[in-house]
Amino acid sequence: GMRLVRLPAGSFQMGASIDELRQHFPSRVPAHMMAEIPKHSVTLTRPFWMGVHEVSVKQFRTFVEESGHQTTGEIWLANHERLPMQPVWDDPAWYPAHDDLPVCSVSWDDAVQFCRWLSDREGVTYRLPTEAEWEYACRAGSTEPWSCKEGELVAYAVLSRPWHDGPLPIGQRLANPWGLHDMHGNVWEWCQDCYSETYYEHAPTTDPVCSQTDQRRYHVIRGGAYKAPPKSLRSTIRRGQDNSGAHSDLGHGLGFRVVCDASRPRVARRSQ
Repeated sequence: GMRLVRLPAGSFQMGASIDELRQHFPSRVPAHMMAEIPKHSVTLTRPFWMGVHEVSVKQFRTFVEESGHQTTGEIWLANHERLPMQPVWDDPAWYPAHDDLPVCSVSWDDAVQFCRWLSDREGVTYRLPTEAEWEYACRAGSTEPWSCKEGELVAYAVLSRPWHDGPLPIGQRLANPWGLHDMHGNVWEWCQDCYSETYYEHAPTTDPVCSQTDQRRYHVIRGGAYKAPPKSLRSTIRRGQDNSGAHSDLGHGLGFRVVCDASRPRVARRSQ
């Protein structure tokens, strides 16, 4: 059930300028938003395949049942009392579980293990997207804050919902121009990169990926969650998340999607 779309190699302007941030936050730009600057040129030299949707509860359940994987949250709960409204991947606590929902409450390690299992199962290499790949895919050729016009965002994004309503099932909103659903909102998505607030100041311009920082326990999450307003779902929005966040009361808005190497012809045949 894993659907992929092929994205071409290319160049784009990654991140935001301070003037762009001030348009959305005229009184004061929040300190954590400064991690989005400076805007800089990035070139991705290889095409790649990206999941059309976020990984669903059903897909993750298949992984757990076939591999016997115990998630970070489940391991933690084995030695601690579960707190009220504390989510687990198959019991979000805040809203009813459903197979077609994006899986949430998964750590970066859980997402990486899913990719390894899927790679072994399919005979091709799956992985998390790099942060640059993620933003390139989210923008889908746009240089504006979103891949659509702001007035159209409600048709493309899952946003401004109460926490207890939860995300929507995958693919309920329109796909962006490159065929990807739910890049704005629904759930935050793990990326391959370690997180650094200042990484953009010295990041490589070709195929960048932040592999090591002084905060190794933190990895990049992208896209925003279903509760956020439009300005917090921009293509440039980025955060750093500790793995422990997967089983905190914030984990119910944290999921992922996969990427696969475009050079494998079997993927091309299976994913049209």
